[in-house]
Amino acid sequence: MRKNNSSKAQSKPKPKGKISANPLAGAKPLAVAAGVNDAAGGDKNHTKKIGVAEFFRLTRSELGRITWPTRKETTMTTVMVFVMVAILSLFFFLVDQILSYGIKVLLG
Repeated sequence: MRKNNSSKAQSKPKPKGKISANPLAGAKPLAVAAGVNDAAGGDKNHTKKIGVAEFFRLTRSELGRITWPTRKETTMTTVMVFVMVAILSLFFFLVDQILSYGIKVLLG
């Protein structure tokens, strides 16, 4: 039995007047947007190959859809990572010291 790979069968019509909670609900990956089927589930007879220029055009289009973090968001996230690393380092150091002391007491 063959799968129906037409775009009509894959997408449901969107109701008018409603905004989707998921901003990427209508977005398609590059391969789907170009009509390329993946190797795992696609029908080999209908695979469309794209050229290098088309690939870069689609890649540039996809990059335009990305929401990049601001400088402030990036800085705050980096600071939070360093703080968490310091806290976890201290925690594991203390646990290691307690276990080491416990083993020394047990084994003499």
